[in-house]
Amino acid sequence: MRAYRDRHNHYPVVAFLDIKAAYDTVDRRIIWQSMLASSAPFCLVSLLANLFDDVSVSVLLQNNVSTPFVPSTGVLQGSVLSPHLYSIYSYEASSMLIKKDAVCTT
Repeated sequence: MRAYRDRHNHYPVVAFLDIKAAYDTVDRRIIWQSMLASSAPFCLVSLLANLFDDVSVSVLLQNNVSTPFVPSTGVLQGSVLSPHLYSIYSYEASSMLIKKDAVCTT
C-alpha cells in the first residue's frame, strides 16, 4: 500500500465484501435510480420495481408456513433477473467508493 501511495500520491481504495447473503441486503432503490440515470425506459424500471418491491413472502419450514411479510431489501433468490440487478447494485457501490470525497464506515 505504501508503494502504491508513493507512486500515485493517494492510498488505494480497499473494500472487503461478504457476499454470502448479498442478494438479501441489496437496496433496490439504488438499482432503480441507477437504471433511470442510465436512460433505461421508465416503463421497464417501473415494471421491475413492481416485480421486486410489491411482493409478499412466506417461509415454509418443517411443513409450517410463516405469516406473509414484505421484504424491504434484497433481490429475489432464484430469479433470472437477480444476478443482473445485483451487478448494477455492486457497480454503483464501487462507484460510490471511488468518488473523491467518499467517506465509508463499518
